[in-house]
Amino acid sequence: MKIKRLRTLSWAAAISMLAAVILSVASVGDVAMADIYGDSAHGDGSTGVNREGTTHAQGDCGHCHDVFDDSICGVNALMLFAVDNPTSHTDNFCFQCHKAEPDSVQDNMIANNDFGCTFGGGPAMFDSIYEAFNPSGSYASSHDLLTIHDYSNARDWGSWMSDDTNACLVCHDQHVSQKNFPVAFNLNEGVNTAIRRGDDVNDYPGNLWGDEPDAVSGRPELMSDWTSGYQAPYRVGGGYEPDGSLSEPTNGWGSNRPSFVKMCASTCHRKVNVPGVLEVNWLSSSSSTWPGDPSAHGKKSADGGSFGVLKAPYSEALRGTYVLDCTDCHEPHGSTNPTLLRTTVNGVSGLTTGARGSSSAGGYWLDFCEACHDIYNEEDPGSSNHPVVYPGARCGDYIGCHLRSDGDGGNHGYQF
Repeated sequence: MKIKRLRTLSWAAAISMLAAVILSVASVGDVAMADIYGDSAHGDGSTGVNREGTTHAQGDCGHCHDVFDDSICGVNALMLFAVDNPTSHTDNFCFQCHKAEPDSVQDNMIANNDFGCTFGGGPAMFDSIYEAFNPSGSYASSHDLLTIHDYSNARDWGSWMSDDTNACLVCHDQHVSQKNFPVAFNLNEGVNTAIRRGDDVNDYPGNLWGDEPDAVSGRPELMSDWTSGYQAPYRVGGGYEPDGSLSEPTNGWGSNRPSFVKMCASTCHRKVNVPGVLEVNWLSSSSSTWPGDPSAHGKKSADGGSFGVLKAPYSEALRGTYVLDCTDCHEPHGSTNPTLLRTTVNGVSGLTTGARGSSSAGGYWLDFCEACHDIYNEEDPGSSNHPVVYPGARCGDYIGCHLRSDGDGGNHGYQF
């Protein structure tokens, strides 16, 4: 909804209009979500939104929807204090706050580090969401907001998604998303989570993804719900991702993390045929609803023994039973590596896919893959059962062995 500027707006009218805006974007059916917003990351009275130069209470709606400043009231959509710019990587409204200090308008903005740092314990690649969407480097990559927006807008997800909808809202609910670190369980035995599925908004309004186990929601929101084959990787500094636990959680591996497979692959990266959107099949076989070559990193069983000896915590005795989650290898927002690949994986930091002097997109990938596979040991070349091992071996770039079906570097099905 575009609200035109009203020069003679009265206090009563301003308050009524703000209430209408808030209720229009923050309701579940006929139930207002004021109580849920108060529990959200933005609405928290101690750590929520707190725009510099305002006198609103922390977490107050007025930090984003400004009806008290006549110079901007009614100028922008939804009474936002700045232009929305829904697909911009530089001027997106969300980046008004989600930049690192001193550029953020949020008072004492916390660092929003990358996934590999926050949950993997590695050194920070980024300190803000803005940096993650604008990475620097020859092989850097990020989720493209325009592609996310246009792809989602073309899907049958209901009228909530329009040309003017901010692309960030495809994966996040600005009024409900929670602070997800430190990892915390809720009363439903799910975890506090910042993500939602864009295709849920109509059928499951206000629902976050990963905050309830299957036993409560009837859907595999946690990784432990979707597979019994998940094994949490190591975390830098000790323990396992995502929280540094020293042993398997009470409800099994993956019970303390959302299922990003069902979040990412099922929602967008399946049967898409859209340029720039990778099709991923994480099932054991191909089907009409989930086509494409299945991956041994998913539910397809790894056959043969020539993939390099598995490194702990993965065991050769259980080869073929493991199922990885998307964020075990990928960042959700951006990376200095190609294809959103993390720089910290399985307790190993400083990983680059362009290691050993590669000059082609995707790099050699060898060092990255060796975080979990013993592919090549310069001190003991015979220690690996990989059939082709030599210094600087290419694993997944354009002239390597393991390619996706579109020819770009990756490990999603074609050879793996």
